[in-house]
Amino acid sequence: MGSGLNNFYEFGNFKLDTSSETLWRDGELVSLSPKAMGLLRLLIEREGGIVAKQEIFDRVWAGTFVEEGVLTQNIYTLRSTLGQDENGKQFIETVRGRGYRFAARIIVD
Repeated sequence: MGSGLNNFYEFGNFKLDTSSETLWRDGELVSLSPKAMGLLRLLIEREGGIVAKQEIFDRVWAGTFVEEGVLTQNIYTLRSTLGQDENGKQFIETVRGRGYRFAARIIVD
């Protein structure tokens, strides 16, 4: 996923390290499944762009048949893990009929 040029993405009080596939909140490691991590990384690498459900299935669950409920569960897990930003908004938005978007400001290191 992505070009691999950027290793760190910061948003809110989180830091995503793509080289080690780890997420940190205030300096503490946050546990995510590999698929949830892949989904988060894909959404963040799009920097606010809409990612269609089919593209998510093709990239995160490549070559595997997955029901839509699995995607919904992973979005729920990410939203629960990330919580809300300083303005009380979810980090991940649902764009009805189109897909999902990472809605927070991202700082790329």
